[in-house]
Amino acid sequence: MSNAFPTVVIPSRLHRVSRTPDPAALPAWEYAGDDRTFGNRWDDPHGRYRVLYTTDTRIGALAETLQDFRRSLTLLSRLQDVERDDPELAHGDALSGSGSGIVPQRFFDERFAGELTFAADADSPRGRVVDIAQVDAIETLRTRLASFAVALQVEEISLATIVGELPKAIAANPRALTQRISREIYEQPDLFAGIGAPSSLGLPYTNYTVFENPDAQGPDRLRLTVRERTSRRLDRNDADVRHALEHLGLSLETTPARKPESQVQSE
Repeated sequence: MSNAFPTVVIPSRLHRVSRTPDPAALPAWEYAGDDRTFGNRWDDPHGRYRVLYTTDTRIGALAETLQDFRRSLTLLSRLQDVERDDPELAHGDALSGSGSGIVPQRFFDERFAGELTFAADADSPRGRVVDIAQVDAIETLRTRLASFAVALQVEEISLATIVGELPKAIAANPRALTQRISREIYEQPDLFAGIGAPSSLGLPYTNYTVFENPDAQGPDRLRLTVRERTSRRLDRNDADVRHALEHLGLSLETTPARKPESQVQSE
């Protein structure tokens, strides 16, 4: 087995859902936690560089952002118990928000769907990402991070533990392993653009995490050069939004009907 990381060329066009109209904007440090991370999978555990989370399809970017609204297993279990006793009650009104299965209108009001085009040299490490799903990448990580994983009480480094979630009972920070992997790849002599990984949702798209170059000057601080960027506010009636909702079994919050103007005035 080679001790080098296998890589793939990063796609020239990637998608992102964000709270700002600039899809290349990195999160502001003021939103980082006490540990200097943002609580996400590939954040730097040392808090020096930031990362940009992107996906190779627009539907994939939407699904990644919407997945937190899926009904929790606890809620699904309770609804199944209720349905056995009262089917109508089980399908009644529910609150919207994380874990509810219902996406609130404010989600769309606060987010943009963006597209980025990169100028990447396929012959340069900076134009390539580490393909974390390849067996050689996993075996390299098993060798290099064995002691770190054992200290976390992680029994195995596999695609499941990398792409999935570590139970909080195993690690106080369920992102500790993947954040350490991010740092391991970031520090390689070959300055790779970032990390490519399959979605934990099982959908046919790939997520690409692009590293920040913290020593860069100017507003664009990525290891890749941004050639073009476009964005528009999310629309709940967008066809891709509807497909992402269908994939995840989600519903939209029902918006109240607007009263006729004459009725509003009379009140």
